[in-house]
Amino acid sequence: MSGGGNVPVSRLIYIAGPISHADPEIIRRNVEIACSAFLQLVDLQIPAVCPHLSALIPGAFDLPYESWIDNGLEQLRRCSAVWVLPNWTLSRGTLLEVAEARKLQLPLHDSLYKVVKAHAPHWLSLGDKIHAGTNGEPARIVGKYWSDTQYEIGHV
Repeated sequence: MSGGGNVPVSRLIYIAGPISHADPEIIRRNVEIACSAFLQLVDLQIPAVCPHLSALIPGAFDLPYESWIDNGLEQLRRCSAVWVLPNWTLSRGTLLEVAEARKLQLPLHDSLYKVVKAHAPHWLSLGDKIHAGTNGEPARIVGKYWSDTQYEIGHV
């Protein structure tokens, strides 16, 4: 796989963030935020794993929570870095994922800019820009210039 300018991209990024919640609207929002992050990485040709996509499968929440945690941790072990999304410290599952990432000494990133800078820096010279997220949304790419402006979601 190659990124802009035929520069190879060989990093698999795990997207970690809250999914489950008692309120279905919060689940929907959590999945929406993660899917947005996933699509941004795909658009930049950065391979990614988004466990939140499983929440879109009918019956997904009928399976035991522990099965999903075990599945996610196994996926994470195959990745080279983790992008943690907003409110990750409120999620028991994401706390387990971050602990596993630290155990494996995987880089933890808390913004799109940091993921791109670490794993596909060739995009930084191509003139795109990161737009800071609002209302809990992750940063997104807009315009023609990169900026150090990033949506910070907490220290990892």
